Amino acid sequence: MKIKFIIIILCFVQYNASAQDFSSFYSYLLNRVNVNPALAGNSSAVEGVMDYRSQYNGIAGGPRNLMFALHSPISANQGAGIKVIQDSRGAFGVTRVDGLYSHRFFLSDSNFSIRLGLSAGIISRHLNTSNIGNTSSMFDLSDPTLTSSAYNYTRFISGFGMLVNYKQLEFGFSAPQIIENSNSIGQYLVGTLSYKYKIASTRLDLQPLLIYQNLPITKNLLDVAVRATWDDKINFLVGYANNKTLKASFGLQFKGFGLAYMYEHPMGYRKELSNGTHEIMVNISIEKKMAKSSPTKMIKDLNALINYLKILKHEEAKYTQDFVKLELESVQKELYRITDQNTDKNIEKAFDKFDKIGLLIADIKTKYGL
Repeated sequence: MKIKFIIIILCFVQYNASAQDFSSFYSYLLNRVNVNPALAGNSSAVEGVMDYRSQYNGIAGGPRNLMFALHSPISANQGAGIKVIQDSRGAFGVTRVDGLYSHRFFLSDSNFSIRLGLSAGIISRHLNTSNIGNTSSMFDLSDPTLTSSAYNYTRFISGFGMLVNYKQLEFGFSAPQIIENSNSIGQYLVGTLSYKYKIASTRLDLQPLLIYQNLPITKNLLDVAVRATWDDKINFLVGYANNKTLKASFGLQFKGFGLAYMYEHPMGYRKELSNGTHEIMVNISIEKKMAKSSPTKMIKDLNALINYLKILKHEEAKYTQDFVKLELESVQKELYRITDQNTDKNIEKAFDKFDKIGLLIADIKTKYGL
């Protein structure tokens, strides 16, 4: 009971002092689109994400966070989506609904791009006095202040994000809450830096990550982590944050379905108060498949792309022409090979291969803005 009372007191202080955005409790290591809207539609698939986080287990009234997002590319360089958050902490609750939009720009060549994102929506905060209970006589539950606009209100809210990619290097920056009040911009900042190493002659990738967060109740939080991914299907992560927290996660990705789990273990005095933090995320992705197309049409489309590249002036291109041409020609050769092997006996298998090449063509168009 004493611990529960302490949590409620802390919630009052944090809520009243900074109108804390509960969504900041989500781990950027596991759920990136929640923090940075520039990641909306950042692939060739329609993606749905559900994330549940239970923080400070063992303490009554600890934060519980549920988030759902659905996002998709809407053109070669644009993405859009929606995000819904339902958070609770002690007697306080937050519901937030955002629309997401992102746009990618290529800079000097195809290896250098910047993606900008915006989020906009409403946030509703409320105080549930029934969750306060009779923890202390210092609370007068009949006080009209508890049901006033000081603790119960709905407002417009927006955020901004940026993602810069150069080859295997990625830098991200976001201000997930920039309009709700005049102090939001400086109080809510997230910066990320990562580099993906491909281990030669293996299917293993290593990705060191650095995440900086400046939040109203978590100033200058720094995470250092390393993620190992095998064959784009299995991944492990270990990390450490300067608030004396060890982190570890495990994830699986298979045929459009992903599942990931993270555990955060507090150190120092906090380990006596909490059993740690658990977070689980499920994502489903559906590739935007092209309609079945004949080999002749695919070859015609490829030839049109290659001819288009030939007439472009170099200074007008947003990519290296020779490199893209080589990629397209390699697809063309594979398409000719499959066409030569295509017979009535294996027509279904051939069409499956055609579909995969069709997706590859679509990826090339998206990658190079064709």
